[in-house]
This record gives sequence, structure tokens and C-alpha cells, in this order.
Amino acid sequence: MLGERYFATRERLAKLVSEVRALAAKSGAEENLQDDSIFDFLTPVKLLACGGVNCGKSTFLNAIFGHSYCETNHLPETKTFLRYSYGEKRSTTQTAHSIEYHQPDPLLQQFNLIDCPGSESLNEDQKQHINELAAEVDLLFFLFPVSNPWTADTWDLLANLPEEFHQKSVLILQQCDQKNPEDLKILMEHMGNLSEQKIGRRLRIFPVSAKLCWEAKEPEELTRKIWHASGFPELETYIDDQINYHPSRRRELRDICGLLRTDLQVVEAQIEELTHQLATEKAYLVQLENDHNRLRQQHMILVDDDFSALGETYARACKTAQKDLHQRLSFKRGIFSLFQEEVVPQEVDKTLVQATHDEVGQWSREEAARMGQNCHAHWLKTIPLIEDRLAMKAPDFDQDIDSLTEAKKHFSDHLRRNARLAISDLKLRSLLDYQMETRRSGFRRYVGVILAAITLTGVFGALAWYGLVWTFLSIVILFFLGALLFNLKSRKEIGKIFADCTKDCRKPFTKTMNDDCRDAIQTFFSEYGQLLGIVRRHIAKNQAELAPQSQEWNDLFLELSSIEQSL
Repeated sequence: MLGERYFATRERLAKLVSEVRALAAKSGAEENLQDDSIFDFLTPVKLLACGGVNCGKSTFLNAIFGHSYCETNHLPETKTFLRYSYGEKRSTTQTAHSIEYHQPDPLLQQFNLIDCPGSESLNEDQKQHINELAAEVDLLFFLFPVSNPWTADTWDLLANLPEEFHQKSVLILQQCDQKNPEDLKILMEHMGNLSEQKIGRRLRIFPVSAKLCWEAKEPEELTRKIWHASGFPELETYIDDQINYHPSRRRELRDICGLLRTDLQVVEAQIEELTHQLATEKAYLVQLENDHNRLRQQHMILVDDDFSALGETYARACKTAQKDLHQRLSFKRGIFSLFQEEVVPQEVDKTLVQATHDEVGQWSREEAARMGQNCHAHWLKTIPLIEDRLAMKAPDFDQDIDSLTEAKKHFSDHLRRNARLAISDLKLRSLLDYQMETRRSGFRRYVGVILAAITLTGVFGALAWYGLVWTFLSIVILFFLGALLFNLKSRKEIGKIFADCTKDCRKPFTKTMNDDCRDAIQTFFSEYGQLLGIVRRHIAKNQAELAPQSQEWNDLFLELSSIEQSL
């Protein structure tokens, strides 16, 4: 296609304008760009053909593109300009000086063709209109038939053009196939002299034959010899150079490049601002995370030693279990234990487990509520800073994490469950089993003697040996009192042993529960940290959008530099 280099460069530039606009919209710099109207540079190249009646203007324009755009059968007396341009549908528009034909041909998006009436028939208004068209078009072709290249009206039309339009004017000697090369050489020399006389400079002259050009462009007649004989190869090379290196059009593209470079600088400044803002947001996120960690550490400090609140809950549960143990070590239960399964260790262990479960549960609920209040207070202070520094709507404490209701429940359930396991790991029940078995052995001895003495008392009573009866009754009473004393002593000893043992177990229990509590606090604050997770995702989204924008800007800048170098 003629002017392929120019049109390719222009298409690249048009695409670049669109991409810069799209990038500006992504980065938020769209409002600071220059007005779209200044980038309206996709104007078609306009070719104007002038000459005498029936000199082949329409055929010449059609031959250039190998397509019958222009009508070649209109009458010589036609007194209007015919324009051929692009349209979505075939249509015709008439103005004061012309009839414009719109055709859905992609080539007409790049080129507009203007066919003038014969120069002999032009009135003054039409001649003035040609001067106006000369300022609008890119190339003017003045056609002369080889039979009469001295047509005065056409030469006068050229001579009356303002001087600044002469540089884009070309002389076309039509129907050159009717003359031999020697005659053509003479005619072209005369035309060159005449051009110098009329306008003071020699214009380029191209001898052509539209007829041969059409023959050469027909597939079945395509031959190199006919094509060169038509004279169109040299003409097309000239037109191609004139379009590709058209001073005003190249200047227009360079101006567009300058405007686009300004817009790219605006986008670059916006991306740099976003980059700085992102760095600020990241720094503030680090500050928020540090505040979050400090708040968590404040609660962890409470469980860092053996005398923490969890140790106190254990001590209170042990007192409850000791009280229960004391009640179960009565004389009556001691005697009954000889005749049934011993359940005191099991019941006391159960009491200790339940008491620990309840105490830890109460403390954990209170601690969870306190942590929730602290988190809520912390978040209320954080909300204005997030909305101010991050320019985003802060997450809602009540909606986004449901006021930490589930986190509080999980915290309490976790500690209560682990408190049961921690008590089981202390093996206190095995200690009680041993002590209770020792106590039962003592009771067996006392009860055995008492039962034997009672039996003998009955035997000797039956034999009326009353002296021995009183002796064995004394033994019964003595051993009964001994059993009472043994009960008091064993009750005291077992209670002391149990108390000492539970006291010794406070440290391992507290250590275990402190570790569990730290894990539970970590989990609790992880739930609270979901609010910061929303902030993290906001920043990550900004970063994910910004990274390709920077790369895209760099690619657009390199493309612009490449276009500028080609111009």
C-alpha cells in the first residue's frame, strides 16, 4: 500500500495513545491528561486530480489504487467536484461545491480522492474552491493529455495557485503509450520549460498510461513489461515517498509524540506517587502489626510465671478437692470401704477435674472478655488512622469478626479441655489409690481384732465365763477407740500428703496450662488479626496492580522512543 511506512507509524502512535489513556485510567491520572481532541491525527491522505475535460482524471485516480472508486462515465459538462471517502454504508452527501460518495472500503479510511471538473468549465467560485482544496490536500495532480499538453486553462489553474502549494503539485502526462520515447522526452522538456515560465520552478513530471496500468494489474495480464511501460512504478514510488516523508504530516506525528511524552510524564508522576503511597501503607501496616503484637504480648505476660492467674485457679480447685477428700475420709466411710469397692480416689479425682474445669472456665471467660474489650478499644483507635492513611473504609469490628464471639468461645473451650487433660497427666489418682489401700489395710486389722474379740465375747458369754467376757469387751472397746484414732490420724496424713502432692504439682500444671494459654492467646489474636488481613489484602491488591503498571509504563516509553526515532 502507498505510504505504508507512514500509516504503520501512525497506527503505532494511535495504539500508543490509546494504551497511555488506558494506563492513565488504571493509575488514576486520567483527569490530568491533555484533552482527547488534540490527538485527532488519523486524517486520511487526500489526493486531488485537476485537468481538462476527458483528460483521464478519474481513470488516473482509479489506476493508482487498482480499484474503480471514481466514476469514469460522467459527462464532460459536469460542473461539480466529486469526492470519495469512507463510510459505514454506501451513501451520498451533496454540498455547495461537491458531491461526496461514501463507501465501506478500508482503503478509503486512509485515502480521500477528489476529482475536479474539467479546467475549461470552471467558474470563478470553483477556481477559488480549488485554492481552498489545495490547502487541504496532500498532493495535487495536474493532468495533461499527451495529444495536447499545452492546455491553457490547466496551466492557468496551476499558475494561479498560491506559491506554497507548488511543492505538493505534480504534472502528469497522460496516455504516454500513444507516443514513442523520443517524442515523450521532447514533450516533457517543453512542459518543464512551461512550468518554469508559469510558476518559476520545474515541477516533477510523470508520463503515465492508466490504460497500461489497468492491464498490468489484471491478474491474467500481469507482466513486468506492461507495468513498467505504464510509468506508474516511478509515480507510485514518488507518491509513496511524499506520503512517508510528508513534512507537515511527519511534523504532526512528532508533535503528537511530544504531547504523548507529556502525558506519559503525568502518568509516571502518578505511578511514583502511588509507589510512595504504597511504601507508606506498608510501613503503616508494619506499625499496625507491631501494635497488634504488643497487645498480644501484654496478655501473654500474665501467664509467664508459676504464680499466674492459672496457678491460682489450680490452687482453688485443689482446695475444693481437699475439702471433698476430707469429707470422704470419715470413720463411717472408712468402715464401709471394707465391704465395697473403694471409690474415694475416683470421686476425689473427678471433683478435682471438675473444679479445675470450672475455675479455669470462669477465668478463661473473664480473660476472653477482657481481651475482646482491649481489642475493641484498640480497633476504635485504629479505624481513623486506617481511613486517613490508607484511604480505605476500615473493616467493621462487629460484622467482619462478629465481635470475636467465636474467638472468645474457642479460647474458653480450649483451656477448659486442656485443664482436664493436665489434671489427668498429674497422676494424683494413683497416689490416692495407694494411700487409700494403706488406710484400708489398717482398718482391716482393727476391724479384724474387734470382730474376733466380739466373737470370743459371745462364746465365753455362752459358757458363762464372764471374766473373759469383760476382758474381750474391753479389747473391743480399746480397738474401736484405736480405729477412731487411726481414722483421725490417717485422715490427717492422707489430707496432708494430697495437699503436698497437689502443691508440688502446681508448677507442672501451671507450666502446661501456661503453654496452652499462650497458644490460645495466639489463636485469639489471630482471629483479631483478620481485621489486619483485610488491610493486608488491600495493600497486596494495590501492589499487584502497581507492579504491572510500572512495567507497562516502561514498555510504552520505549515504544514512544522507537516511534520518535523512526520519525
